[in-house]
Amino acid sequence: GLEIDEGAEVTVTRGMFSQNRDAGIAVGGTGSRLEAQDLTVEDTLSRTEIQVDVPEAGLAVLDGGHAIVTRGLFANNRTSSILAAGTGAVAELNGVTVRDTLAQEGLGVRGLGIWASLGAQVICQDSLFERNQEVAVFAHAPGTRLDIQRSVIKDTLTQEGTRWYGRGVNIQQGANGYVAYTLLDNNQSVGVYVHGENSSVNLEEVVVAGTKSREDDRTRGHGFSAAAGGQAVLRSSVFVSNRDVNLYIHGQGTRVDMERVLVKDSLQRDCALTPPVTCAECQCGNGLGVYSDAEVTVSAVNINTSAQAGVQLAHMGTVTGSNLILRNNPIAVNIQDVPADYDFLEQVTNLLMEDNAVNFDSTALQIPDPADTLGID
Repeated sequence: GLEIDEGAEVTVTRGMFSQNRDAGIAVGGTGSRLEAQDLTVEDTLSRTEIQVDVPEAGLAVLDGGHAIVTRGLFANNRTSSILAAGTGAVAELNGVTVRDTLAQEGLGVRGLGIWASLGAQVICQDSLFERNQEVAVFAHAPGTRLDIQRSVIKDTLTQEGTRWYGRGVNIQQGANGYVAYTLLDNNQSVGVYVHGENSSVNLEEVVVAGTKSREDDRTRGHGFSAAAGGQAVLRSSVFVSNRDVNLYIHGQGTRVDMERVLVKDSLQRDCALTPPVTCAECQCGNGLGVYSDAEVTVSAVNINTSAQAGVQLAHMGTVTGSNLILRNNPIAVNIQDVPADYDFLEQVTNLLMEDNAVNFDSTALQIPDPADTLGID
């Protein structure tokens, strides 16, 4: 529809770009710049020759290009609604709605609301993401940075082809993210996911609620998950009515620091809650699960009303810190194989356990499966 390159600068006011192919608007190259207000980009189609993970988008900002959009609607675009890719690419979004992004034609994959990669930066404020597919907001590759504030990310759908994923925010392969003052509601599989060495996310005053289990096998449904060396700081946030394991922390080198966090009403996975029951061996419903050499620190954390255990430690996962409240759980802490020199009562000080059926349990309860990594290059 519109291509801006070789350092050109374009201003668009009250523009509509509809039913274009490959990209509704493309901004590429150092110095190229788009400033748009009251913009609509809709119904962008895939290119006629099918290629996996090509840069198709309603708005594509590439290799040093810079786009600023204030008040915009991105709807029914193919593969991704907003793509920022390449060193120096910057997309600034203020008051946009990104909805109903569709999978790539002929392949049934993607449908990403935001796709940030290869060293690009996306800054998004006061925006709404709903009914996108696979992942609402996705960032990957070293140098890629994502900043989401005062936004709502909801109702993400599973991948069209496999019925997997349906995540709110997914950060992996060395990307970094900051999410603040934001609601993630009714997404699937995982609300927020960070995976891999040098990948990190900071959550501040975030609510993650009602994450549903994966559509294909009705397992998972984590509010938050970190794995394979991913790092996270969770501060002043709430995780409520998520499934399976509300916060799932897994893998050597993975570290999560939690401060002033409420973890509440952790539910069983859907395959145990609704007929037909297909996972009787692992109904789960844990508040915080730390597995496979992962480390979690807590400070002023409250975990209550879990379906099974407030905290589950297994395969050398550990929790340290202070001011942990465990209340109204069938099991407060399920401890399986942890390091020989690890003592929960020594490592967690100012511990309050109240109204739990059992405070400490060493039963070999089933360990839920971790979330799957999104395969993308």
